[in-house]
Amino acid sequence: MQGAGTNADPRRPLFVPNLTDPRQRPDAKLGSGIHSFRYLPSDDGKFAIVEFRAKDRRGLLPILNHGRADVLVFEPRRSAAHTKAAVEPQIRRFKRDFDFDGFLRPPGAAVAAAPGPGQGAGR
Repeated sequence: MQGAGTNADPRRPLFVPNLTDPRQRPDAKLGSGIHSFRYLPSDDGKFAIVEFRAKDRRGLLPILNHGRADVLVFEPRRSAAHTKAAVEPQIRRFKRDFDFDGFLRPPGAAVAAAPGPGQGAGR
């Protein structure tokens, strides 16, 4: 985590821009760089689980090439080793009740369970 915790410099995850500074705000119209992100603070507040989005992989290179031992990077679409089953236990070291599916669900989206074939209502 970074930031002083003030209005001018809010607490935020590493690599996340200071959104109070117009020069650092992500812009989805730009051709490169991070255009959106979301995060959950760790249970102790010292770390964060962050999803970054960019137009292409080039926009994520500062994160992917950081070289810091205290930052874990998962790229599910690029590595067969980064499956939900492999990643979730590592993330739960920082956020005990972490729900991978819930984290990746778009904000405001609902999940509904539908009955399977032959399992309609009233059976």
